Amino acid sequence: MAEQSAPSPEISVVELKKTQQAQEQAEEQLEVAEKQQRGTEDAKERTEEAKNGAGEAIKRIEETNERLERKEEELRRREEELRRTEEDLRQTEPF
Repeated sequence: MAEQSAPSPEISVVELKKTQQAQEQAEEQLEVAEKQQRGTEDAKERTEEAKNGAGEAIKRIEETNERLERKEEELRRREEELRRTEEDLRQTEPF
């Protein structure tokens, strides 16, 4: 009969250590990936907040521009009124 050789306990221990190291490396890589994902999510959130802030700033600028346009129109109206008043005064002044 042929003798069967039993696996060496040393091989099993070596394989077990390699497997354990591979598992530890995989866990470390998973941890790094999770941190990167959290960083990406945080960056997305900050980007969204910045977009919202920019949108609010644009809205305030538009409102300010509208107020400025109304004031400019009021100023033009008053200047025209002043011009007419000056013309009326010149016409009513005695020579």
